[in-house]
Amino acid sequence: MKDTCRIALAIALFYLTPLLLQAQHSVAGVVSDQSTGETLVGATVRVDNIGVVTDLDGKSAIEGLESGAYTIKINFI
Repeated sequence: MKDTCRIALAIALFYLTPLLLQAQHSVAGVVSDQSTGETLVGATVRVDNIGVVTDLDGKSAIEGLESGAYTIKINFI
């Protein structure tokens, strides 16, 4: 019985470990005007198909990204 439990535990750990190690990442920052340094309120920050708008301090954050390389696009009108 003990051997059966140990084998079942080993199999469960083998299959669950990749799921536990799969991390979610985020990107966060402050958007500011390059020439004046003033923060930009209401700028749109996009990563792939996820978009957010900067707050009153020019801050934004996009969470739930998987590991990888991304292009960040920022628009301000």
